[in-house]
Order: sequence, then structure tokens, then C-alpha cells
Amino acid sequence: MVTKQRNWGVDRARLFAMFCVVLIHNNLQGGALKFDLLSFQSLIFALIENCGIIAVNLFAIISGYLMCDSRVNLSKAISLWVEAIIWSGFVGVLLYLNGSLGKMELLKSFFPVSNGFYWYLNAYFLMLPLLPILNAGLSKIDRRDIANLSMLLCLMGSLASFPGWSNGTRIEAGYSTIWLVVLYIIGAAIKKNETSIKEVVSKWRVLLLAAICPLLSLLLQKVYIEFGISPWSLINYNTPIVLAQSILVFLTFLFFDGGTKYPKQLKNLSSAAFTVYILDASWFFSKVLPGRFSWVADIGGVWGAILLILISFIIFCIFLGAGLFTVKAKALVNSKGMGVFCWRGKIRPPQS
Repeated sequence: MVTKQRNWGVDRARLFAMFCVVLIHNNLQGGALKFDLLSFQSLIFALIENCGIIAVNLFAIISGYLMCDSRVNLSKAISLWVEAIIWSGFVGVLLYLNGSLGKMELLKSFFPVSNGFYWYLNAYFLMLPLLPILNAGLSKIDRRDIANLSMLLCLMGSLASFPGWSNGTRIEAGYSTIWLVVLYIIGAAIKKNETSIKEVVSKWRVLLLAAICPLLSLLLQKVYIEFGISPWSLINYNTPIVLAQSILVFLTFLFFDGGTKYPKQLKNLSSAAFTVYILDASWFFSKVLPGRFSWVADIGGVWGAILLILISFIIFCIFLGAGLFTVKAKALVNSKGMGVFCWRGKIRPPQS
């Protein structure tokens, strides 16, 4: 029997976003991507980057979609912080024993947030105090006004991706709390206008437009190179095409829900997804990944791309397995009455 108590497409979107994080890190930091776009080999790895660059935007939009009608849970944020410290420290110890880290670097592993390992986590923590005010404001305005507000923010955020505008907005190519707030509002607007969107837009049209976006971005990057302009400015989180692609991909998952026969398993996988980011952005990113997959670029072509995707999927599954361990550990600690945090992230004192 198929269970459909909520839109499981959102859970799948969260998993897809985290897979994209691993994929683009392997592609760029791993050395597979050579951004000259003068050969088919370069084009195909650039296309992978353009497909996966939506990862952060997608995850932040999901946060707005899920959290706009709920109370902000501080204990869940603290739980994420603790999880980041534990897993970052674990990776640090492994690399220290392997001889890849010094003592000071090992020490930094246990202070990952303050040492800038996780810019997204830092930006998310800074956004949290704003959410009660933001949610209260969004609940008091008409859904059409929310849609108009989100479109205005999309325009302003996209303008910040062009030379000369970024300094005035402090959006920092999307690596900022301000940009996460923009994406949060976009997610909230989708949530409050979901029925209307589904009535107006065909799901197949949304899927087609989502597929066209990375191709269009790649074409413009090639034009940029022809005119001696850096193509990297088109692969920022707040560029118009990347933003549009992020929204369209989320709508695609939203429209193609399909339910699930395994609700508990999918929910656990979805809950474990953020651990993938925590592990991938740890010392693993700067000590293990650099140049690790440059040999894939030498293979090149379709087979090289398939190999990179396959390797990324294996790494994603390993990290997701660690996330599932975290999920089970939290549940066990809470069930024994030993922990401050229960699995759902609410503060609960130990049972007497």
C-alpha cells in the first residue's frame, strides 16, 4: 500500500541537493573540471557543474517551504552544531592518524563552525533569530503579496550577480545569510501558492525548463569566454539562470511526488542528508579532494562523466550511511532518556 501523508518529493529533493554537493565538489575541487570549454571533454564536465550548482539554493528553498508555517526549533540547530563538531572531529582524527593533518589543524577540527569549515551552517545560524519575525510577517500578508515579494527579491538578488552591484547588496555571490533569507522567502512563497502554481503550470513544462537552464548557462559561458570574460560569474548561486533552475528543479520534485511504499526509510534518509554536507565540507574537502579526480578528466567524454557521477554517488552513499548512524544514535539516546535532544529536535529533560 502506497503511503502519501506528505509530499515525499521534498524529501527526494533534499537528498538530490546533497548528492549535488558531493558531485560539484568532486568535479571542481577534485580537478575533473577544466573550464576552457574548448573541447567536448571540458564541455561535459562544465555541464555537470551547471547541473549541480543548484545544491545550496535547493536546500535553502526546501527550508523555507518546510519551516514557514512552523515554530523555530533552537534545539534542532544546536543539535546540528554538535553533530558538525563530532563528525568534523572524527574526520580530523582520521586524517591526523594518516599524517595528513598537523596538531593545530586537528584542534581546528573540533571548532569547525568558528574556523569557517561550514559557511552554510554559519549563515543558517545567523538566519535563525530572524525566522520568528519573518514567519510572523509572512503569515500576515496575502499569498499573492508573498509571491510578488519573492519575485522582487529574485530580481534584486540576480542583479547582485552582475559586476558593480554585489558591493551594494552584500549577497557575496550567494554565500551569505542575506541570500539564504531570500531563498527562504521563495520557498515560503511556493508553499503558500502551491495549489495555484500546479493549476497554472504543467509539470512537464517545469521539467523541460529545468533541463534547459544548465544548457543555456553553458552556452552563455562559452560566449563569455569568446569575449574574454570569466565564465565563473555565471556559476554563482544568485545568477538569474541558476536561481531559476533551482526553483524549477524544486517544483519538479514537488510536482512528481509519487508517494512512497517506504515512508519510514525515506524519512530517515532525508533526515540524514545534512550529514553528507558536514562530512564533505570537513577537512575532507581541503585535504583529500584537491586534484583527486583529475585522472577522470583525462578519460574525458561521456565515460569520464559517468565515472565521476558513479564515484560521487558512492561517496554520497557512504556519507549518507554516516548520517543514518547519526539518526539512529539520536533516537537511541532519546529513547534511553540520556540526551538533551530528542530525534525531532525538541528539548526534553532526562526522565527521572
